[in-house]
Amino acid sequence: MKQVFGSQLIMADFSEAKLLLPFFSSHQKGRETFSVAVKHEKAFAINKDLWLVVKQTAQSWKIENILILANLNLSEGLQQIEQAARRHFISKISLELAEELVVTDLLQNYNYTFVNGSYQKELFDKTALVLGGGGARGAYQIGVWQALLEKRIKFDFIVGTSVGALNGALIAQGDFSAAQKLWQQISTQQVLELAFEKAEDIDYATQRKQIQQLVSASLEQRGISTAPLKELLEKFLAKGPLKCPVYVVTTKLPQFKETIVNLLDKPQQEIQWMLASSSFFPVMAITEIDGNKYIDGGYRNNLPQDVAVSLGATRLISIDVKGPGFNKHPVFSKEIVDVSLKSHWNLGDFLIFQKNTAQKNLQLGYLEAKRSLGDFKGRRYCFTLKTDFVKASRDFLKKANQQLPIVSLNELQKKISDFFGEATEIEEISLVILEYLAARLQVDPVKVYDIDTFKKAIKNQLEVGAKLNDRVRWHFGRAQRTNYFDCYQLIALMIEEL
Repeated sequence: MKQVFGSQLIMADFSEAKLLLPFFSSHQKGRETFSVAVKHEKAFAINKDLWLVVKQTAQSWKIENILILANLNLSEGLQQIEQAARRHFISKISLELAEELVVTDLLQNYNYTFVNGSYQKELFDKTALVLGGGGARGAYQIGVWQALLEKRIKFDFIVGTSVGALNGALIAQGDFSAAQKLWQQISTQQVLELAFEKAEDIDYATQRKQIQQLVSASLEQRGISTAPLKELLEKFLAKGPLKCPVYVVTTKLPQFKETIVNLLDKPQQEIQWMLASSSFFPVMAITEIDGNKYIDGGYRNNLPQDVAVSLGATRLISIDVKGPGFNKHPVFSKEIVDVSLKSHWNLGDFLIFQKNTAQKNLQLGYLEAKRSLGDFKGRRYCFTLKTDFVKASRDFLKKANQQLPIVSLNELQKKISDFFGEATEIEEISLVILEYLAARLQVDPVKVYDIDTFKKAIKNQLEVGAKLNDRVRWHFGRAQRTNYFDCYQLIALMIEEL
């Protein structure tokens, strides 16, 4: 769900927008009220055809207006709104319709009840936390869990593959500090029976040598022993039952068969099954349980969303850390909601465990999850909620219009969206240009910024690599050789403002 901006009311066919339900006495009144909500940043789009005004509390939506911009019937509209609410972990919807316009019989068909002057519906989900494989990148998942804890977002069970199985057990014991401490202390030597120099203290070339050493040792030994990992898990996993079911995915040999085990059913073999799910053969040794051999579950199902749905989940919280393996990319019915959390950023090598990288990924997972949950603004970076990109974009375009031939904001909006590869409104131009520059200049994403601190960070990186004027000329030179001349002109102008 995205904020609706004033420019969209001009560019979209807003004059034809109609009320989905009688919130007001006329469609015109609905459009007028919606325009006021846009100015106060209280208007949102479920998609390009369904817009609404909503007041949100921790677990409920109070909807005060719904407009449709295409042929959309009531059933479709309510279904899409409810899906969006479930993605935001909303448990109750309240429709604030005009008192004199009663539609009780109609809304009762969709399980809405008239209570205290509004039509209300409770939303229920069976929620699964789905944790994908990714080896050393797994710290990111614990960072996301921290954000979920702060929001008091709960799940009924966990499904995990490889490092997702290990994290799943850590999460199910409910001790965040233990999980955090494990990842803050972890190193490759604590996972594999292999000795080499600490990765934090060496350069990139030596890290590549470590990987070569790891691969050579794994080939010689037909898989390196994971005895250190077993000891580490025994140290950080508490005694006693897990607080929710944890289903781990492994691959059984020689059939190469996907195998799913509930750790609650294996209280004496929890760690063995966790190792079975994460035995990335041939780098890691095969795990043997009760005479059967198992290797990493990622060979069959690296992000086991389908397993969660088969177990009855109607809402998924999927954390994908881009590990190697086979992703099924299942297609679900409209009743299933997937809240997908993954990073735009490189989370590091999946084979080499480094404390510094793990700490960074912990914080990155935490910040990016909070941004997804509405606590920060931004797309690739995180900004405080007070950061006013709308004003910044208006001021920037006003200056740009004095220096550059901006013929049509509508055409500029389309070209900017095409250039950056995602829908971008005029009011977001400052955000996307600054993030574009920051990403290419490797500005640290593990921080929370406002506009001033973000511009300063970009300028610092520019001055490290080249003089500011040289960089401006480079952008103009490239602009002349592309079809995006005006986009590069705007980028160059933004650099001049830093």
